[in-house]
Amino acid sequence: MMQENSMDGDNSETGSDYSSDAHEYWDDALDSRIDLIGNAPPAQEYSGVITSSIQALDKEKQVLQDAIDIINRRCSSEEQALREVLRTIHEHRACEKRVIDSSIATVHYHRNALIPMARLPPEIMSRIFVFHAQLERKWLKAVLTSTRVCKRWRQIGLSCLELWSHIDYEDCRSVAWMDTIIKRSRSVPLSLVINGRADVGSGKMALVANNLHRFKSFDLQIWNANTDRLLEALNKPVPLLRRLQI
Repeated sequence: MMQENSMDGDNSETGSDYSSDAHEYWDDALDSRIDLIGNAPPAQEYSGVITSSIQALDKEKQVLQDAIDIINRRCSSEEQALREVLRTIHEHRACEKRVIDSSIATVHYHRNALIPMARLPPEIMSRIFVFHAQLERKWLKAVLTSTRVCKRWRQIGLSCLELWSHIDYEDCRSVAWMDTIIKRSRSVPLSLVINGRADVGSGKMALVANNLHRFKSFDLQIWNANTDRLLEALNKPVPLLRRLQI
């Protein structure tokens, strides 16, 4: 019994030692943290450090922005220079193409001059163009076909006023086309063909009405719906009229 009591006393002493050590440890830790808090700089010093850091960052940001602006200006200047170089290259290429096209056209012109048909006088060629147009159902199409073969044929066709004296109302798909034909005919008398499907209320009829003094021939195929408008448009003197077919 005495031995058991002795062992119990030893255990209680050991537990007390552990508890005392733990209290000591935490007291020391608390004291060290209190010392840290006590030795910490005031809040104003933290505010100053933060402010100076922000100012330093702003300065670095401005430096970076200035560098970016310089790079952008250089890039813009280089881009403009490249555009100018490309524009110059395109101009040179276009000029070279024009020279090459002109040279090819000259070669073709001289080559065509060697064929037997090219030896025919312009007057005979003009009569051939007119006969060809008379044989075709579409006068204007025949004329354009003849004048688009080569440079010489075009020159002959444009100088043959008779080719441009025949106006098919339906073939002239626009006022501009009809005006071009009338101008190319210069002062020779004109012939007009209008079929029943033509829109006589368009601007082309106003152009015809303004040149009625030049028409020598009318070939009119009209429907009842177009009769009144056509007669109203043609209600002007036609001093050169020699042929009228309705």
